[in-house]
Amino acid sequence: MEESYVRQGLFESVAIIREALKKGCLVDIHTKKSDVFCKIQKLDAAGFYVPWEGLPPEQDELEVEIFADSGKFEFHVATPELISCDGIRWLYIHYPEVINVTQRRKHPRLLFRERRCFFAQGKFNDGLHYQFRIKDLSPGGCALLVEDGERALTLARTTLRNIELDFGSHGTIVADLFVLSSEKIATSGEGDAPTWHLSCQFKRISDPMRRNLESIVIKLLLEEKRLHRM
Repeated sequence: MEESYVRQGLFESVAIIREALKKGCLVDIHTKKSDVFCKIQKLDAAGFYVPWEGLPPEQDELEVEIFADSGKFEFHVATPELISCDGIRWLYIHYPEVINVTQRRKHPRLLFRERRCFFAQGKFNDGLHYQFRIKDLSPGGCALLVEDGERALTLARTTLRNIELDFGSHGTIVADLFVLSSEKIATSGEGDAPTWHLSCQFKRISDPMRRNLESIVIKLLLEEKRLHRM
């Protein structure tokens, strides 16, 4: 179960935002009409700056989510400012007095439901080809759904090499996945075939792969928010 609690105090808020700048954490600026994914670029004694394109946000609708190593942090913004400097437009946000911690998770994680089916495919060491459904994705790894229980049990603590994660029009990732665990999922009906859940972690992520992965995650996050509004 995810924890949800409030961190109060300006000093702690500043510490969280400084750490987000240092680690290059993903930030979601949410308005009534759009979501802008970006990173904090600089800060000063009163607030911080993120790059901004497009129309000024509606002040009463602006929310900020920071995906940090220690959790997901959320807060509302009352008086953001648009500032132009050296040909760059910035959204300047004052440090909040209160930050909500809503997710104790290292990375933002996307759960793919039935209407969004993506697949991972590759070849085992014995030469047999496979295709697994991708259950969720984060910058740190993913979960795969496997129907072959005998095979799923043998995969725990092994590495799936050169596995291709296909996200359709959003892009493709080829990576090595270390299988942290393999667990059987309870079936919803008596006649349903058993399914196994593989928790996987990316291994040896290069900088180009990291940038590609981050780009795909951002596109999928935007699509997820759009689907929720439909």
